[in-house]
Amino acid sequence: TVSRDYFGLKLSRTLDTYQQSVREASGLAKATRGPPISAYPGKLCVEGVTKTNEQKVFVLIMIQARDPKLVNIPFFSDFD
Repeated sequence: TVSRDYFGLKLSRTLDTYQQSVREASGLAKATRGPPISAYPGKLCVEGVTKTNEQKVFVLIMIQARDPKLVNIPFFSDFD
């Protein structure tokens, strides 16, 4: 959309903000998943950040997908 650049945030910053919010929230809010991302294959959930082969990566999981076989299977994405 036209406003995408105005409202866009880096995924790492979004994840930090989300995790900090959950840490300070009530018990009910701690059961949430997120932050979610809409993409062509479906809806993704950012589970966190880890290192693989000495490289920092995002850990993602498909929470809804065009191909049902992809749902709930974790995968990695470049950290940038």
